[in-house]
Amino acid sequence: MPTISMRNDLMRWFAAVALALCLMHAHAAVDATTGTEGQLHVDSHHAHVVAQVVGRAKRPLRIAPQLAKEISGAQAFFAVGKRSFMEGGATWLLIVTQSDSRSNHAAGACGSGTEDVLRLVQVDLPKALLVERSHLVLQSCLSGLSLNDDSGRSLQEALESAPDPSHLRLNWLNHPDYGDQPRILSVANGAIKVD
Repeated sequence: MPTISMRNDLMRWFAAVALALCLMHAHAAVDATTGTEGQLHVDSHHAHVVAQVVGRAKRPLRIAPQLAKEISGAQAFFAVGKRSFMEGGATWLLIVTQSDSRSNHAAGACGSGTEDVLRLVQVDLPKALLVERSHLVLQSCLSGLSLNDDSGRSLQEALESAPDPSHLRLNWLNHPDYGDQPRILSVANGAIKVD
């Protein structure tokens, strides 16, 4: 019988592999250290995330502990636009984690609901580290937040097909801070900005 510790280790390993698969779709971007254009390649090997900028050696990327905890605790996660982007001289990735609203899948209010969180992750190549810098709750059964999307697509389908992950257009049904008008999400100074 697997122990809780073994289960958590296995979940972290699967999370690292799944994150590597999301990162494999990274796009050509300007390398902040050299100013040259390069392709970010990512693969996985024994639960380590490995990235390579063309012309440079492969380096394993560690996942910061807090981000690893959020990813391993999620029932699903995916990369917006399936690629990274450059902003302010840094490489960024937007990841959405979808976690159960109730850990025991209880019946009743939010028993099978989710908490969908957009996470801004910095791909820090010099330190070989993925670090969450900011996050924004997109949808929450517990808080009554819902996005207004009548396309019939799931949140994952809609956001994975986003043409430009650095500028997302979202519309909530009735957000307490952003109302029900379309908003543009962008990245500024290492944080998610909502206009």
